[in-house]
Amino acid sequence: MARSCRASAAAAGVLVVLVAAGIGCGDDSAPSPPLFADDFESYAENSDFPLGPWTDVGYGQVAWKVVKDAANPGRSKVSALQGYWGGAYAGDASWGDYRVSCMVRHGTVNAVMARYQNSSDCYVLAIRTHPVGELVLTRGIGGTTLQSIAFASTPATWYELAMEVKGSAIGCFVNGVLQFRYEDATPVPRGKIGIWGADAWFDDVLVTR
Repeated sequence: MARSCRASAAAAGVLVVLVAAGIGCGDDSAPSPPLFADDFESYAENSDFPLGPWTDVGYGQVAWKVVKDAANPGRSKVSALQGYWGGAYAGDASWGDYRVSCMVRHGTVNAVMARYQNSSDCYVLAIRTHPVGELVLTRGIGGTTLQSIAFASTPATWYELAMEVKGSAIGCFVNGVLQFRYEDATPVPRGKIGIWGADAWFDDVLVTR
């Protein structure tokens, strides 16, 4: 296919420049589909959460609801009700290297989890506002802090919180910008994804290779 396309161009005396914008002779490549995606739109408003593919982590006080965002009523979100902690996980326990992202809104703690095996064996990347503003990576829910930096989030503001796990390396991102990368000498090898927090909002969970 590429040979015949090139020959036709040469016969016409035209120099063809194929740019890297998805246009080319015989190039049928396409992005790989996500491993997992949930925007919470399929759940009824005011449903208790977790539901669907999600499972309660069994740690904390689950009092979450699927609600509409007052600033954007056409979109459903998951809200961790004020004063309550909790978390949920989903996905495949065999996942090893991947990127998990989630939109989170300013609250007490907003966290995304990677390689979740149980509440102790997982990575948790959180934006915290209390007692100080920080972005912190822990091993396990409420577990050992691996790395943290100062981070001041703004009330009523949404952030994309993401982790890329590849082998022993954990890349930690906010709004697509790498904040820090941590190398774990004894990494959690694989596991599911999850969300965790208190007084928080979550939307648009996405997992890709």
